[in-house]
Amino acid sequence: MEITLKNLLERFGKYVIYVRADDSIFCSCWNEGTKEADSQCPICLGLGYKITIERHLTIIQIAMPSAQQEYAAPQTPIGILPSVGTNLFFKRGVWPSTIDRIYEVEWDTERDAVINKGRPARLVEIYSIQSIERLTDKKGEIIAHKCAVHTLSTQYKWAEEQLKSKEFTWSPANIDGTLYELSSYPSLV
Repeated sequence: MEITLKNLLERFGKYVIYVRADDSIFCSCWNEGTKEADSQCPICLGLGYKITIERHLTIIQIAMPSAQQEYAAPQTPIGILPSVGTNLFFKRGVWPSTIDRIYEVEWDTERDAVINKGRPARLVEIYSIQSIERLTDKKGEIIAHKCAVHTLSTQYKWAEEQLKSKEFTWSPANIDGTLYELSSYPSLV
């Protein structure tokens, strides 16, 4: 059996909630004067833009930083302290952006049933995408996305309540058959 990202995702992947922001449409909470969104807006989840909530399989990798990142590691009284990084891998059809957020959640059902009826039961982590590396095959075609992410530790309780309050009606979209969107989301004013 050939080892591919698709095989790894299907066998070991974890479903996450992917919050995609459309920065061409501002949310009604956007403050033009301060150029900031309401961090606790229930419509855009604090991003300030129209969002789409999707569900995707990912592989989460905890990794030591690269040599370039190691150089920027903080100096401490006991020496240089390298930080551990987190990478998330997605199939090519996801097309992540650095304005998006990823919610690692526990689901209310078994992994194999998440695709049809899963609802988030508990928030584990919220990730902000710091950088994206497009992984290519020998022909130069994109086969996957590697996202270096940073954990956002604030607003867990609030974000978890917002996720649990959403009425999720997942409907298949047409990107590889793996993208699922929230079909009934409040329209923005």
